[in-house]
Amino acid sequence: MVFGAIGSIRYADVLTSEFSSGMATAAVILFLVAATGKSAQIPLFVWLPDAMAGPTPVSALIHAATMVTSGVYLLTRLNPILAQADPWSTTVIAWVGALTALVAALAALVQTDIKKVLAYSTVSQLGYLFLAIGVGGYVPAIFHMVTHAFFKALLFLGSGSVIHGLHDEQDMRRMGGLTGFMPITAGTFIVGWLAIAGVPPFAGFWSKDEILLYAWNENPVLWAIGLITAILTAFYMTRQVVLTFFGRTRFFDAHQDEIDAAFGHAITEAEAGVLAAEEAVSKAEEAMAKADDDVAKKQLALTKAIDLAEAQAAVDARRPMPTTTQNWSRPSTRPTRQCRRRCRHSRSRRRSWPKPRLLMPRRSRPSTRPRQRPCRCCVGVVRPEGAAVRHRPHPGRRCLGLCRSAA
Repeated sequence: MVFGAIGSIRYADVLTSEFSSGMATAAVILFLVAATGKSAQIPLFVWLPDAMAGPTPVSALIHAATMVTSGVYLLTRLNPILAQADPWSTTVIAWVGALTALVAALAALVQTDIKKVLAYSTVSQLGYLFLAIGVGGYVPAIFHMVTHAFFKALLFLGSGSVIHGLHDEQDMRRMGGLTGFMPITAGTFIVGWLAIAGVPPFAGFWSKDEILLYAWNENPVLWAIGLITAILTAFYMTRQVVLTFFGRTRFFDAHQDEIDAAFGHAITEAEAGVLAAEEAVSKAEEAMAKADDDVAKKQLALTKAIDLAEAQAAVDARRPMPTTTQNWSRPSTRPTRQCRRRCRHSRSRRRSWPKPRLLMPRRSRPSTRPRQRPCRCCVGVVRPEGAAVRHRPHPGRRCLGLCRSAA
C-alpha cells in the first residue's frame, strides 16, 4: 500500500511523504496486525511462552532483547504515518498494549516454571511498549525497550544458571534457599528483579515512569491499567525471587512423579495382596467343603455301624443260651507249682500235666571228642575207637562178641 502510494518503501521516502488520512489509518492497522504477531500481543501472544522453552541464552539474547521487540521498533519508526492517521488507530494500539500487559501479568502470577514467569513478563513489558506508542510516547518506548533488554537478559541468564545448578529443574516449588549455594547468581538476579519491579534508582523505574506520564496525559484509564500492571510486575517478580533464593531448601523433597510412582506401587502391591487373599479364601472354602463331605461320609458310616451293632445285638438276644458250661480251653502243659505249706492254697490243687517229651533230639554243637560207635548187640554201651569197654549184654539177647573182638 505504501509502495503504491509513493513508489518506495525506504524509510527516508516514507518519513518525508504525505499520505491521506484513510490510507495512513489503513497502513497503521495493517502494521499493527503485523507487529501484534511479531511482538506477541493479544490475541497472538501464546507462542512466546512456548518459544521460551528453548535454550536460555537464546531466550536472553533473541526473545527478550531483539527479535520480539522488532514490532515495537517498526511502529516507532513509522511514527509520521501514525501522526497522519485517524486518532482512533493509535488508541487501538494503546488499548491492545494495555490489555496485553495486564493479561500477561495476571498469567505470570500463577506460573511455577521459572522461565515461564519471565516469558509472560516479557509479553507484559511488550504490552507496555505498545501502550507507550499508542499514547505518543515514542522516546519512552525506545528507552523502556533498551532497559528491558538489559534486565530481562540478566534475569534469563540467572534463571539458566539456577536450572543448570539444579540439574535441569525448572519448577520453583522445588527450589528455595539458593542464596547460600549460588551467591553470585542470587546477587545478579536480585539486581534484575529490582530493575524490572521499578524500584528507584534502577532503570526500570525511569522508563515506566515516563510511559505512565504519557498515559496519564492521554487517558487516565490507560494510566490506571499501566499502574496496576507495574504493581503486578513487582509482585510476581518478588514471588519468583523468594521461591527461588529464599526460604526452605525444597530441592531434596520428593518429586510428584516419585510420589505418584510410590503410591502406584503401593496400590499394585495392595491389589496383589487382595487377590492372594481371595485365592486363599477360595481354597479354604474348598477345603471346608471337602471336610464337610468327609464328615458326612464318616457320619453315614458311623450310622451304618450303629445299625449293624444293634442288629447283631438283637440276633444275639434271640439265640438260646447253653444249659451247661464247658471249659473248652486247652489245659496248660506247664506244671503248676504246688504249695508245700498247709494253707488255703493246698485245698484247691490243680492237676499238673507232665512235661511233654521232645520227639526230636536237641541239636547241639559238633563235639570235639573222638568219634564213638555203639555196639550192635549190647545196649547202652558206647565204645570209642581203639578203646576197650566193659561188656554189658542186653537182657534177652546173646552177645555176638563184636565189642570184645573189636576191643
